Amino acid sequence: MTVKDQLINEINHFPEILLDEVLDFLLFVKTRHTEEVTLEEQETITASQTAYQLGEYITLDEYETSQS
Repeated sequence: MTVKDQLINEINHFPEILLDEVLDFLLFVKTRHTEEVTLEEQETITASQTAYQLGEYITLDEYETSQS
């Protein structure tokens, strides 16, 4: 189950009276993230996440060895 699926599941079981508060928080986080991360940084983050998911990464030990 993805994080998005988990969030949707939680929202579906959340008390209706508190959903406004949850929405406000999500919009706050979105706004803060958008303001702090440039487009170039977001592209780098997305590329890194994709590479990690594909197993295209090296361990810290491998990195340190390559720097010696």
